Amino acid sequence: MRATVVILAVALVAFMGCTQAGRKGAAYGPDEQARAGDLFQTVTEQQRAGNVDAAAAAAAELINGYPRFEKRDEALYRAGQIADARGRHADAVTFYTALSTDFPLSSFRPPALRAAAADYAVLRDAFHEAEALLEFLRTPAEPAEREDASRRLMELADGQLGQSDLDALARRYPDSALARQAAFKRARLAYAAGDYDRCYQLVGDYLDSLPSGEAHADARRLMEMAVERRQAPPPGPLSRVNPDRVGLLLPQTGSLALYGRLFEQGAKLAVEDHNQEHARHVSLVAGDSRGGAAGAVKAVRRLVAEDGVIAIVGDVFTLAAISGAIEANAWRAPVVSPVIPSDEIVEIGPWIFQTRVPATVEATAVAEAATGALALERFAILSPARGERREVGDFFAQEVQRMGRQVVAAEYFEDGSTDFRAQLERIREAVPDALFAVGSVEELLQILPQSRFFDLHVQMLGISQWNSDKLLRLGRDEMEGALFAADSHYGSTPEIEAMLKAKLATAGAAEASPVSVAGYYGMRAVLAAVADGATSREDVRAMLDGALRGDAATRMERARIVPLVRVRNGRVEPFAR
Repeated sequence: MRATVVILAVALVAFMGCTQAGRKGAAYGPDEQARAGDLFQTVTEQQRAGNVDAAAAAAAELINGYPRFEKRDEALYRAGQIADARGRHADAVTFYTALSTDFPLSSFRPPALRAAAADYAVLRDAFHEAEALLEFLRTPAEPAEREDASRRLMELADGQLGQSDLDALARRYPDSALARQAAFKRARLAYAAGDYDRCYQLVGDYLDSLPSGEAHADARRLMEMAVERRQAPPPGPLSRVNPDRVGLLLPQTGSLALYGRLFEQGAKLAVEDHNQEHARHVSLVAGDSRGGAAGAVKAVRRLVAEDGVIAIVGDVFTLAAISGAIEANAWRAPVVSPVIPSDEIVEIGPWIFQTRVPATVEATAVAEAATGALALERFAILSPARGERREVGDFFAQEVQRMGRQVVAAEYFEDGSTDFRAQLERIREAVPDALFAVGSVEELLQILPQSRFFDLHVQMLGISQWNSDKLLRLGRDEMEGALFAADSHYGSTPEIEAMLKAKLATAGAAEASPVSVAGYYGMRAVLAAVADGATSREDVRAMLDGALRGDAATRMERARIVPLVRVRNGRVEPFAR
């Protein structure tokens, strides 16, 4: 069927003649121009009246006889719609494809690509349907349409496209979600074939390719199973563990090395403080993850099996942190993740802990303050369309509903979006009292001024991503009155924060980097166990378990002590609940 459609498309496009990328109607004489205009009007009127045969005849004459007609892109689009109305889906595909190829900047191109994909679905041509959807996702489409197209692509990848088709499309669209899905499918095939090392490598590459903030539970589970099946040597005897050596997992090389240096700065400060206060000194051993999944696994293996560290602190980035945690959990070596705010990482296993207050706990704290001290009733949510940040927005919505309040609007956007007009106008129409917005600093720098421009004057709420000097400096006016969580780590106090920032400042930093602060608190948690007498990995695990884990009631108690701040007169001030 695919070959038949392609041959037909080539023949019809050749018959229609060569088209131009621009509109050059002026090349015709007055009579020809008038005739082309009359035909276009006939197409429009007959299509509107439902006279599809008459409309098709006029469209054929216009397209074949006037290839330089100034509205040729619209004529092709209407011809495709008319062909669809007549049940001639192969013909419709030809018109839509010609439009897409010849008019890459036309406003009719995105809907033409969606229509072509729908026609290919009717024709049962999964390959070309996926190709049309991939082209559509390169256009400036609405978030809801992009989400629908992405969902359909995943359905095709999972059920209708063979591995050879997936690989062919992945080569043509290497940065697409479908290319990532092809890589994941190869990893699953490697696992099914018993090649667990190959599976682990492939799923690591897949996780590395995911956009920032996006997670994949199935891939993480596949990685866990591959770890189990690789039959890695078990942890060595106690004599191989050096109780005075702690591992630090971080990107030392590569494009992310700057963050690794900041992380190391905070961790070293914690070690210096510990060694000044205790006779039992501790040394650091660094493992270079390069910020990726595969590098993290290799680094953890070396830290545990060769360097004999008693525990590991890290990583700075989500994929490396999750991959390293999975590997360390298999080796029964404790890991403290001080940067990643997701609950997901501690679900990997009993050897994994976090000192950063999870974003969901921050969301609970903000929800309690908004419904309590601020007495707000109607809430709107604005967050990315997928990934962990979407989950935070959805969690906040559930929390305010649990507290008896209304969620009157929930809007989503693609990562890296800069135009939020449609979402903000829909939120404004819902008349909320407050907007809970989740986004990166760069995204918030777009959202805040646009919310004011589109007359959305409500109480602004957020998590600790809002606690940014850059955001306050560049969005001072729009930030006024905003309420959000401060950066928070378990065990932090105002006195420790002041001391830490002072030490970081004396080390040459103008202000405390959140990454450095995280490195300090993560290392401090491990060193507290060492100071209490831990001499084995199990000792450290047990002490961390008592200090950092807890049930639902504990979680709620922690939410109540999460520090909140509010912007007043351009300054961030503590918020009293």
